[in-house]
Amino acid sequence: MQKLTLLFLFVCVIYFKANAQVNFQEFGSFKEVLTKAKSEKKLIFIQVKSLECDQCNIVAKKGLSSTSLKEKFEFNFVSLETSPDQLIYKEIVESLNIEDQKMGSLFFDEEGYLLVSMASTHSSALIYLENADQTIQLSKNNPMKELESFYLQNPNDKDLLIKLITKKNAANFNTDKLLEKYLELHTIKDFCTLENAKLILEQGPALESKTRKFMNACFSNKEIDSLFNSYSSEKRSKINQKTINATNKAAIQNKNKNLAIQLSNFIANSYGKNYERANIERGSYLLNFYYNIKDTINFNMQAANYCDYSLMKIPVDTLIKKAKIERNAVFAKQLTNFEDKKMKQISFSSYYQKFATDLNNAAFGTFLFSKDLEKIAKALKWSKRSLEIYDALSPNENLKNNPAFLDTYACLLFKLGQKEEAIQTELLAIQNSKKQGFSSLIYEERLKKITENKL
Repeated sequence: MQKLTLLFLFVCVIYFKANAQVNFQEFGSFKEVLTKAKSEKKLIFIQVKSLECDQCNIVAKKGLSSTSLKEKFEFNFVSLETSPDQLIYKEIVESLNIEDQKMGSLFFDEEGYLLVSMASTHSSALIYLENADQTIQLSKNNPMKELESFYLQNPNDKDLLIKLITKKNAANFNTDKLLEKYLELHTIKDFCTLENAKLILEQGPALESKTRKFMNACFSNKEIDSLFNSYSSEKRSKINQKTINATNKAAIQNKNKNLAIQLSNFIANSYGKNYERANIERGSYLLNFYYNIKDTINFNMQAANYCDYSLMKIPVDTLIKKAKIERNAVFAKQLTNFEDKKMKQISFSSYYQKFATDLNNAAFGTFLFSKDLEKIAKALKWSKRSLEIYDALSPNENLKNNPAFLDTYACLLFKLGQKEEAIQTELLAIQNSKKQGFSSLIYEERLKKITENKL
């Protein structure tokens, strides 16, 4: 009975149709956001949409759909919705030197100083209200901002620098430059202490960074592994994610394929003996890396290998069974953490939806990067499978027929000369995007191009 209650609540939480929501504005650059915030004397709220988890975005939409929340944000914040693939998001990460995150919420003061970071989505408006209140309070009295100002007046104070690095790391700031400054204040001899090893390791420096090389020169791999394993699983995961983000950023900026391959192996190794997961994560990372650097030859090769020999090999029925086991384990774990076993809000997004997302990404990349009809035809199969997996793992009928995946399928159909079916598929993408409460503009523009034979 209790399981049925939890499932019912989960469905209600995810698919609530909002009538009121935070008013997100359109901006061409983050500089425009800052200008508006300063002129109106407001703080800044940025909602980062996930590219991989549509259910997470719908959970966020529910959480941000509250009249009281809308009023508070309208009065105190300039609000922007973006995603990791948009230029304005990349500008924010680069210019403000903060950690990249795949989804969640960022709260800044009017000068663009990060005050609160939340790398998750929630169906409860209360959580967003609490973070908004914390941001408002910090904007009036921010100890870390004051600490940074004091450090700039005393740049050679090691203890002060350690304190600033630790606080910035905890607040999700990138600390690479501060770490390099810290290295400059030491000789090799006085640097090689356990305290410094912990300080460096906890920042998750990039694999080929000066900081990591410095650490590796002082300590053996066995010593570093022992230190790493002394942390909780949650902290180890956080450190690894920082290393992945920093290394990926360096690899993309320099189009460094060797570093990307090194990182793909690092990612795979982090899953230990879970070889299936390790193989999927390695393939997924390289696919996205080649896409980001627009290396069409390696992208097409990686897409074919990854999709045909990994993603397409596992039947949809098997993924359904795996997702069910995964879901039951998540719910059981959550239940053991509840003191009161009454109705609780539990959100769940299956890891195996990643198969659908990566198949769609490979298919869309092939549409962009290839004119070979044989490759396009193969990509159409990947696209079709992505829709099948997505629909099979969606917990509610309202989330079936993913608009972005339908858009990919329509593009490939058009390239294969099946214009009428492409039009009908794109119309379905538009219909479902509106049904789920999201903008359909990009799909309407694509439909126009298909209709006019300009795609």
